[in-house]
Amino acid sequence: MAVIEFFPPPSPIPSATLHPVVRFNICDCYVRRPDQAERVIGTLLGSVSDGVLEIKNSYAVLHNEPADQVALDVDYHNNMYMSHLKVNPKEVTVGWFSTGFGVSGGSALIHDFYVKELKEAVK
Repeated sequence: MAVIEFFPPPSPIPSATLHPVVRFNICDCYVRRPDQAERVIGTLLGSVSDGVLEIKNSYAVLHNEPADQVALDVDYHNNMYMSHLKVNPKEVTVGWFSTGFGVSGGSALIHDFYVKELKEAVK
């Protein structure tokens, strides 16, 4: 099971396209996760064109989840994002994903992190 969360766009988006490479990448990250990790968390990248959200790429973000807390490796996330922008400057963060069994208390913290990242990028 994978949970995919999108950010609220400035205007309604009637549809979204999830490229097959994103599905494969999420599954691959889940299979290769460390033995002690229950889930994989990651960033969704893409663009909006003609009212269609295209999710074209993704990457896993290193994290640690002690109890009901979650600690993302923000430096790793920033380095991966900056590296991605060098290759695909038109693809921006459009959401995040999580694999595993449903939504946990830490999911709200992850969502808050990504919403904050989006708001800072728009400034």
